[in-house]
Amino acid sequence: MFNYSQALLLVMASTYVASGIVIRIGGILRRRLRQAPRRRIRSIKLDKPALALVGSESLLGREVRDLAATSADLDLTLIAADEEHEAR
Repeated sequence: MFNYSQALLLVMASTYVASGIVIRIGGILRRRLRQAPRRRIRSIKLDKPALALVGSESLLGREVRDLAATSADLDLTLIAADEEHEAR
């Protein structure tokens, strides 16, 4: 590589740098010109947020269950190995 003249090495390095710049600009233009995907509209509007709690008999589960009981705008469903009733 050092057998080449300095002018040729400068041209090779400049070409390498220019190709990186051109590729970067091309990526930016492609992202700008591409249309954003349309967002899918939910067909069902939920009245209130729903939450499923697994392991509601654990210490942390009981805390979450107590917090959900104080919130009127939350639909809590309890899931456990033994049969539990749905809390609302």
